[in-house]
Amino acid sequence: MKYIYRIFTLISASVISSVCYCQLVADAGNDIAFCSSNWEEASIGGNPSAIGGTEPYSYAWSAEYKYAGRTYTASHLLVDTTVANPVFTGYFQDSTVFHLAVTDSKDSLAFDSVTVRFSQYIICLGECRIEISLGDSAQLGHCIGGGIPPFRYSWTPVESLSNPSSETPWAKPQSYTHYELVYTDSIGCQTTFHCHVYIVPSGIQSDESGGDHLQIYPNPSSGIVNFTFTHPQHDNSVLKIFSVEGKLVKEVLVNDPVLTVDLRDLGKGLYLYNWIISDETVGSGRIAIE
Repeated sequence: MKYIYRIFTLISASVISSVCYCQLVADAGNDIAFCSSNWEEASIGGNPSAIGGTEPYSYAWSAEYKYAGRTYTASHLLVDTTVANPVFTGYFQDSTVFHLAVTDSKDSLAFDSVTVRFSQYIICLGECRIEISLGDSAQLGHCIGGGIPPFRYSWTPVESLSNPSSETPWAKPQSYTHYELVYTDSIGCQTTFHCHVYIVPSGIQSDESGGDHLQIYPNPSSGIVNFTFTHPQHDNSVLKIFSVEGKLVKEVLVNDPVLTVDLRDLGKGLYLYNWIISDETVGSGRIAIE
């Protein structure tokens, strides 16, 4: 019985020894892409980032990222380069390789690397504004760049669109319509784009007059519109605002060089204005409320 116990002890010690002294392996995680809008939630490294060897482990992350003539290291890109699963200090433009070196308590070394990419969008500052006659169609578009293809498109409202899932659908609205595009890339990162389509009745001219004597801002507007009058005879002039059907919807007496008009009660759409001095129209044009 004594000999059997001795043999069992030797076998148990051998098993324990094989577990404690197996090869050290580092795991930096799989190559991955994150949405730049959620970079605060992103981290790298395996689960766990090291196995085998003899604990405790020491971690050292390194990287070299070049942008705009400057070189950034892992200490610029990661909050802490000495932890198993570091988080980022921010997102960056190009794919970057992060290298992980793991050292165990017996100075064994193991290495691994992971490629990280952030999906980010670039949207132009221009605005999509289209004017069509009633009954006509307009092709919607966007100026979104970036992201990781392939992409998915979802336009709303869908009722007046040829194909809401198309990148550039045709729209045939019966009245002013604000279209929104939800733009989704291959890893689920999203952004939005807006396009405004105005209906202009036949016979409405697109030319605006008033020259340097009349300025309007902002236009388009959310409903609060500022008019600046520089005509020497602007006192006691009249500003009239019409619907595109020609109905007078607001009339304001002008006695100051700057006039703020609240049009929020009129609703979204296109309106026309006439500026009248002594029964003569000296300025006219359009106001878009959206």
